[in-house]
Amino acid sequence: MKANGMLSIVCALALCAVAACSDSTQPAGPGSTYNRDGMTKSDGAGPAEPRHIDLTQPQAQPDDGSVQPGGGTQQVMQRPITDFLTSQGTYCFDDGFGGCRTFVSPVPNSFAWFDRGQNLGISVDYTGMTNSWLESVSGNQRSLGTQVNGTISEQLREDGRSLVLVDLHTTNAASFAIRGPQWGVAPAAMGYEPSELKDDQSKPALGTAHLHLAFINDAFGGRLPDLNQLLVAPRKGQELVDFRFDYDGHGTMRENEGLPVHIWVAQDSPMMMAFPGDPSLAPMGTARIDLIPE
Repeated sequence: MKANGMLSIVCALALCAVAACSDSTQPAGPGSTYNRDGMTKSDGAGPAEPRHIDLTQPQAQPDDGSVQPGGGTQQVMQRPITDFLTSQGTYCFDDGFGGCRTFVSPVPNSFAWFDRGQNLGISVDYTGMTNSWLESVSGNQRSLGTQVNGTISEQLREDGRSLVLVDLHTTNAASFAIRGPQWGVAPAAMGYEPSELKDDQSKPALGTAHLHLAFINDAFGGRLPDLNQLLVAPRKGQELVDFRFDYDGHGTMRENEGLPVHIWVAQDSPMMMAFPGDPSLAPMGTARIDLIPE
C-alpha cells in the first residue's frame, strides 16, 4: 500500500454499492444472472453492532452428536460463495408507497462507503451485480470482466445458531464516487454510474476488492442474509461480529477533465455506519477514501 496517509490494511475483505432512487429493482445477479426470489422485508429490530470475538479460537460445540442439515454430525462445513451472492440485492428498503427503493438504479442495492473528511462516497461492485446487469442489457456484448470468488465457512454453535465467515475477492470491480451522501442526486465525481457504462465510450474505474465478513446466523445451514439486511435490520438471532473491506483501483476524475487517479478504499476497523438511522440515505460504512493523482 502507498504512504499517502493510507492506513495499513491488515485484513483483506469485502462486501456494496448503491444509487439513484427508483421504484423497481432488476433481477440480475452477481457474476451471472441468478433467479432472485424477490425482495423481502426484515423482521429485525435495528442496526447490528459488531462484537469482538476471537475468530482464531473454535466456538463451543455440542457434544450430543446432533444431526445437522444434510445428514451426518456436522459441526463445521464449507459452503459455495454463491450461497452469499444470490442473497445480495434482495433486501427491500420501503419506499413508503408499498414498494422497494433502489439507490443506484437500475442495479440492485449493495453497501457503499463514505469518507467524512473528504465528503466522498464510493460505490464498488464487489458483488458483480453491476457487471451482470451490463452483460444482460447488452446481450453479452459489453462486459467489464468482473470475477467474484471466495469462501464461506460455517461453524455450529451450541445454541443452534452458527458462526459464518465470508471472504470475498473481486477483480475488475467497477466503482464510482460522488461528493456527499446523496446517491442518485450528486453526479459522479470519479468513474461512471452503472447506467452510463452502457456507452462504449465510458471508461470504467476498475479495481480489486476484498471483503471479510463474520456474523452469527440464526440457524446452522440456513439462508445467508443480504448484507444490507444484516447491517440495517438483522433478524432475531443474527449478530454482526466483524466486517472489513479494501479496494485498490484506477479511474479518472470527472471533476478534473479526466485526471487519472489511483483509488484506495480502506475500512480496516470494525464497521461503523456513516449515517445510522437515516432512511433517506443508502446504507454506508465509514472508510478512508483516497483518489490520488497518477
